Amino acid sequence: MFLKKEPPDDNNPLLKNEKVYLSPHTAAFTDECMTRMGKETIQNIIDFFEEKLEKSKIVKL
Repeated sequence: MFLKKEPPDDNNPLLKNEKVYLSPHTAAFTDECMTRMGKETIQNIIDFFEEKLEKSKIVKL
């Protein structure tokens, strides 16, 4: 099950349910995932400078 908002609000009923165990995301910490994330980051940088990056991936600060 996924939370709609992270971190959840303090009044979220799942936090008070004794049958529910919540844990942080850990799938992103495998060696394989870190490698894929690094490659995707590098590709995004290349695509940005070549003006090929999807507009939805650009955050204006």
